[in-house]
Amino acid sequence: MMRIKLNRKLLVFVMIITAVLSQQVFASQPTLVTGTVELTKAATGWLLILIPTVAGLVLGYLAITKATATDQSIISEKNRLMKNVLIGAVLAESASGLVTLILGYYK
Repeated sequence: MMRIKLNRKLLVFVMIITAVLSQQVFASQPTLVTGTVELTKAATGWLLILIPTVAGLVLGYLAITKATATDQSIISEKNRLMKNVLIGAVLAESASGLVTLILGYYK
């Protein structure tokens, strides 16, 4: 139990040090950093549009195949796949939104 607490404390310490050092490094905004930030903003902007669209299409396909299935094992498999698609879409959308939020700090 103590080992886990020590690792968490170490992780928090490393995160704080990284945040402090990144403020000093990115304070001057060199061209490479500015270009990378803009590229990442553009990519995450597209992801925020594509993720729900693709997830909706996949869910629609799975719903149609589930509706045409008669075997109970196929229906339960489609339900599991639909649940996994929803969870993956929520996680991906949250991660993209978080990256966009963090990059908004570097304006």
